[in-house]
Amino acid sequence: MYTIRYNHRSPESATSLEAAKRIVRREAGVSRLSLYPATDAVYCWRSAADQAAHSGGSRAYATIESDAQRAQH
Repeated sequence: MYTIRYNHRSPESATSLEAAKRIVRREAGVSRLSLYPATDAVYCWRSAADQAAHSGGSRAYATIESDAQRAQH
């Protein structure tokens, strides 16, 4: 199970990483995301320009976190 956390609304869940990315793309209204896979989550930005402007991760559009990653906190 994967948890999707947004910076603008309540989290939701998905059964796979690919499903989670599809959900985030649909919510963001984009066909592609700029992603950074970190040890704690996959950080998602609406574009590479957004990622470059806010590369620290705190302003990512969403994060996708697996159950295993959540268990490491």
